Amino acid sequence: MIPAKVNVEINEAEIAQHIKQRIDELLRDSLIMIDVDTLAKKMCLSKRFIEDEFLSDIRIRAIQRKKSRKRMYFYDELVPVIREIVYEKW
Repeated sequence: MIPAKVNVEINEAEIAQHIKQRIDELLRDSLIMIDVDTLAKKMCLSKRFIEDEFLSDIRIRAIQRKKSRKRMYFYDELVPVIREIVYEKW
């Protein structure tokens, strides 16, 4: 019997990226509405920067919902608008 030698190389960065992408997909499916604090965490930006660059835009204000001074946004409506703003400004 000839001994077999198996060599497996694992790209940890690629695996981590795939896991993160899959988690984001699952979270996206579960999110209905998002507030400013959660948006800041998801975008890895400060709340002040988000307010200055994104939330002051007319397109964002059009989809904004307020309840007792709490600003909420429908997640599926918010993401395409943020992408438009990023493509225009950056």
